[in-house]
Amino acid sequence: MREGKKFKKLLIGVAAAAMTMLCTLPVSAATKSFKPITVKAGRCIHLLNTNIQSNAITNYSYRIQPQSSGTRYDIVYAYGGEAEALKGARTDSGQIINNTYIKSSTSSNQGMIACLKVTSGSVKLSVKITSPNAKSKLTAAYQSSSHSPLKNTRTIKKGQWIKMTRTGSNLSTLPLIVAAKKGANINRRLNTTSYENYSFKSKYVAFRRYTNKKGGKLYKRKYLTTNGRTKYHFMLIPQSSAGRSYTGVLTTKKGNVTYYYPSDYITVLSVSLPLTGIMSAITSAGLAFVPPNFAAGNAAHIRAFLRLSLVCCVLYGALCCLLYWTLGAWYFGMLFQNRQIIAYGVEYWRWYGLGHLALGVVYPLRTFFVSVGRGKLAMLSGTGEFIGNAFCAAVLIPRCGALGRSLSYPLGWLAAAVFLLAAYWSAGRRCAKIDTRAN
Repeated sequence: MREGKKFKKLLIGVAAAAMTMLCTLPVSAATKSFKPITVKAGRCIHLLNTNIQSNAITNYSYRIQPQSSGTRYDIVYAYGGEAEALKGARTDSGQIINNTYIKSSTSSNQGMIACLKVTSGSVKLSVKITSPNAKSKLTAAYQSSSHSPLKNTRTIKKGQWIKMTRTGSNLSTLPLIVAAKKGANINRRLNTTSYENYSFKSKYVAFRRYTNKKGGKLYKRKYLTTNGRTKYHFMLIPQSSAGRSYTGVLTTKKGNVTYYYPSDYITVLSVSLPLTGIMSAITSAGLAFVPPNFAAGNAAHIRAFLRLSLVCCVLYGALCCLLYWTLGAWYFGMLFQNRQIIAYGVEYWRWYGLGHLALGVVYPLRTFFVSVGRGKLAMLSGTGEFIGNAFCAAVLIPRCGALGRSLSYPLGWLAAAVFLLAAYWSAGRRCAKIDTRAN
């Protein structure tokens, strides 16, 4: 009897332990398929997770299948922890599997999986999700007929440059579509000594990185899509140029280039006035004029050339400042309708314009030091820019918000200008010694 009671207690204990273990096991995730959607020409759709936390989707997959040979579509979509984009795509996407979203901010509980617009023909959109929540779902929200996944900037012609900075979303980079015809060529400046070159060929983009004018390995990247003679190339640029003074600046060296960037969840500030190119042209003459005079000991000629360059560049910087101050409202009014964004853009351009006064000092002095064999000083001036950018990032942006961001470039250029002026005054003694030897 006692043995029976002990055995009964043992069974109850085992059963309780088993129930406890079962309760602690995670609920298995289930895969759910949704009814395919046909998206016709002219329609634009957002594929959204409107409640990321509650839906608890571990991963999702979707497929875009063109329904005719003439079908074309544009799309911006989350991929990995970034975003990718296609313009004028016409092929089956295959299964796109991911678990991240494009969000308006890192803390947002809503995220976009993809923004899709069919420009001709039609596509079938099939979606699957995996989640332990049986009620979880994705939302397919149709947008207005005028809406598009990609916003295009104006065409950037030879000698002009464009700089774009991401001002919102959870992404660390800005996805770009670069559209050009065969023969176009662009440079992407990385820092004072390095740049990347992209040359548009008939079937691929030839890509090479240069450091101190020495080219590295040549890469050939196939075009994602084409439309007639126009080729579409995809690239990512960092969200900010903090610490790397020229990152994200793209200069058209040959042909005409048009840039497209996402229009949803990613707020972009675009500055595309080709103004500083004139400063570069003014000071580039120093690379030919200064070295032979320096070798000959003609310090007076060097100083006269430098003074002329400084006067021209500072005056031109003042003109640039005036243009940025007067054209800001018109320019951003064309790009945006949101008054807050326009106001922010105008404020940014005003501080950015003032920074061109410092650039009028930076350009000639950097060229001077390179020409007389003191290139390290020119490179070290980039440290001054980094300090200015870092101060804004660490101190001004947390305290002043948008104002701190607007001051990033001007303070960086001002710091570089102060450093170069100090270095030049120090080098004045060397020039005096040259004059003494010459006499």
